[in-house]
Amino acid sequence: MSNPERQQRLEDYGKSYQTIKDLLEQHPAEARTFRPDPADWTVHEIVAHLTDSEANNYVRARKIIAEPGSTVMTWDETPWYNASNYAALDLDEVLVLYHSLHTMTYRLLSNLTDGTWANVVNHPEFVTLSLDEWLVRHLNHTNIHLNQMRQNYEKWQAA
Repeated sequence: MSNPERQQRLEDYGKSYQTIKDLLEQHPAEARTFRPDPADWTVHEIVAHLTDSEANNYVRARKIIAEPGSTVMTWDETPWYNASNYAALDLDEVLVLYHSLHTMTYRLLSNLTDGTWANVVNHPEFVTLSLDEWLVRHLNHTNIHLNQMRQNYEKWQAA
């Protein structure tokens, strides 16, 4: 990945927390618990899931930086969702945790040398995973769920 492309992706990553906050503030609290379909997650649950993702990726990023060549763990969101009772979690506490993890990772990534971005770890699903690839995958995952939040709000407004 070129340095300008990486910087843009890093900037996008840095904005994720504020994007979540903005989405939450644009709609009343009752919209956060709206479930468009029995199989869908609520906005509240999506934010809790994004926080679990951020926690997992907090560790993955550091593993890639500090232990290149090692193996990172996978994680399956469904058992995490089922075991965590996302709907019962306090959303303010979830946001504080997300913000802390996200901010620390963003600051770490912002100060890396170009060579560190090429570090690679072993990943059971992807075979290898560089820090550049990690950033792209993490951003894509976050964006999927931000869009899911927007769609939930649209469905709530239409209901």
